[in-house]
Amino acid sequence: MNVRLYKFLRVLARFLQRILFPAKVSGLERMNATGGAILVCNHVSVLDPILVGCLCPRPMRFMGKIELFKKKFVARFLRALGGFPVD
Repeated sequence: MNVRLYKFLRVLARFLQRILFPAKVSGLERMNATGGAILVCNHVSVLDPILVGCLCPRPMRFMGKIELFKKKFVARFLRALGGFPVD
């Protein structure tokens, strides 16, 4: 994971999210500050992973369908952000 890229894009996404998609988050008090956690969301739009990632207080790793990783550029970008393929 490229931490600098992740942090930069997270700040940018959070800024845009506050302007374009104001959201209220609940239940964060149940998430431990350290250790493993699994956060699951249903996809309503293609923006869901971005919004969940910028609203979660901890860095996240995302799994995505293997088809997303077939294009070299997209695969490198997703892996740099902590993504990994799932078949």
